[in-house]
Amino acid sequence: MAPDLHLGYYMRGLADVCLHEEIIGPAKKQGLRVMIIGVSMGGLGALSYSLRYPGEVDQMWLLSPFVGEKELLAEIGKAGGLENWSSPVVTPRSKAEALQKMWMEMKRQWLSRSGPPFAISLVVGKSDKLLTSNRFFARAMLKPDQLIEIEGGHDWDCWRRGVDILLSKSKG
Repeated sequence: MAPDLHLGYYMRGLADVCLHEEIIGPAKKQGLRVMIIGVSMGGLGALSYSLRYPGEVDQMWLLSPFVGEKELLAEIGKAGGLENWSSPVVTPRSKAEALQKMWMEMKRQWLSRSGPPFAISLVVGKSDKLLTSNRFFARAMLKPDQLIEIEGGHDWDCWRRGVDILLSKSKG
């Protein structure tokens, strides 16, 4: 299924709830495995969903996900990594605070487990504007073989090739 979660859903904090109530919750009740493919902002949504509803996602493919502004990632890096970084945000009142909260949730839920509790792969183009942030995310949260860098930028041509690569790996 391909949900139509446009920016308005994210801005009002409804993307996770809609995805859960309309698609993933019913699928899980039927005993189905859930795989999320998140592209760019949809990758942010996939991560956000998996943190809000732990245990619902079985596998995730991220294609150049937006994982935060460079200032936030620099702040985490300056602290010596996610293990040493902290944010006081409890109830986010801005996009920047929402991203801080997401990173704190990843730290809380995933760092003690050595990463997400589900299979995850991340594909990003070597000319993608989000390459640096995707590498940062991968170093913080993933095993080295879970990050795949391919030729291309932040566009559908690159993402389609990324899906082809992930499909071929899952068959082999």
